[in-house]
Amino acid sequence: MRRYIRLTLQILLLICLLANTVDAAPSGVPVGLVYSVSQYSNLLDGKDDLSYYRSSVEKAGGSVVVLSQSQDKETFEDQRSQIKALLLPGGIDIDPVFYHEDRNRNLEEVDTEFDIFEFSLIKYCVERRLPILGICRGHQLLTVYFGGSLYQDIPTQYRGSGEVLHRGTEKEKRRATYHTIAIEKKSALYGMFGRTSARVNSSHHQSTKAVPPGFAVTAKAQDGIIEAIESGSGTFVMGVQFHPERLRVFDPRFDALFMRLVNEASGAGKAMQR
Repeated sequence: MRRYIRLTLQILLLICLLANTVDAAPSGVPVGLVYSVSQYSNLLDGKDDLSYYRSSVEKAGGSVVVLSQSQDKETFEDQRSQIKALLLPGGIDIDPVFYHEDRNRNLEEVDTEFDIFEFSLIKYCVERRLPILGICRGHQLLTVYFGGSLYQDIPTQYRGSGEVLHRGTEKEKRRATYHTIAIEKKSALYGMFGRTSARVNSSHHQSTKAVPPGFAVTAKAQDGIIEAIESGSGTFVMGVQFHPERLRVFDPRFDALFMRLVNEASGAGKAMQR
């Protein structure tokens, strides 16, 4: 009888360990990952639209904490209280009202409430000196939150020194293209890659125009478009315009961005050289 009870308890414990609930407590360094309303709904239905971001965090030793405006207040506040870092993923355009501009005719889908939600998460992390990594839209969110502005549509608003395709044609505009970026030597990005250039993917039509105060431009495309920014505040806050969560599948050197975020979150990053 005792053997049966012990076996039953072991099975129950195994089930608990294997369970993968949407809002489960993290088992690694907890990194907040932001899901839109539709992405959260899909997640509840068993489809993870941000799986590339999740696997990148987990490979780096972190564990994703789901954050969404769709969560009830109690669940959201509990989830938020767990995070030690924030990952802002790609997504739709940002409402230009937040950088005091009228909407350009080529502006695409925006969600003002979602912008406000993500800004509130940035504020939460800044107040607690938690590290932040912004990717594509996340990079643009950091630009706007800290006082910069965006080109609402690169093809019609920016004339650079060379021809770089930052996104596919109108028919395939979500298809990634590839180009080279130049990386500043005195930057965290250079510290991660150990090189002054990298070939990256690109699937955006917006980018940083005015750099926010306190930030340095640490990478540019061949046409001059800003590809990475870093805060000089002492807390790790970085935005990159490309998508390392997809690049790392083919080039493991891009794992370094997520490893840096997780290291900073765990406290290990305090001893790292920029």
